Amino acid sequence: MFCTQETRSGIATILFVDYSAGGSIDGEIRAAETNLSKVSATTIVIPGHGAVTVKADLTLFRDVLVDAREKVAKLKKQGRTLAEAIAAKPAAR
Repeated sequence: MFCTQETRSGIATILFVDYSAGGSIDGEIRAAETNLSKVSATTIVIPGHGAVTVKADLTLFRDVLVDAREKVAKLKKQGRTLAEAIAAKPAAR
């Protein structure tokens, strides 16, 4: 799964969930929540990949993941095809 998001600072974030190696959207959300619990509003976050960011951007990133998971679950329940789900842009804000 790929997810792109424009952050408050205007930097696009790209996420790849590697399902073949046991990754999951739930695991990504848990990791985002763990990261959020370790920073304050004044913390400057320097990731291993990507641009320097702040807690507000991490919060937005987590929120996009949660929203995308809910939208994809709804699309699956409606019996949508993969192409229809992609066209619905579930990670868009």
